[in-house]
Amino acid sequence: MLETVRALGVPVIDIEPHFRETGDPLALFPFRLNGHYNDAGYALVAHVLASHLGQQGTGTGRPGKAG
Repeated sequence: MLETVRALGVPVIDIEPHFRETGDPLALFPFRLNGHYNDAGYALVAHVLASHLGQQGTGTGRPGKAG
């Protein structure tokens, strides 16, 4: 699916590689089960999104702050 979306030119923020880089992706979920993230998981997602948005020039990279 990601290949198709990228081929269409739709911007994609893929967080899965960032989860893998932790060495223990299941530690980012309550009870080590897929579903909602725990505090650490949400923090990682927020960091990745803020970094991406800051790099794209669409914001400062800080939540609550506009360009």
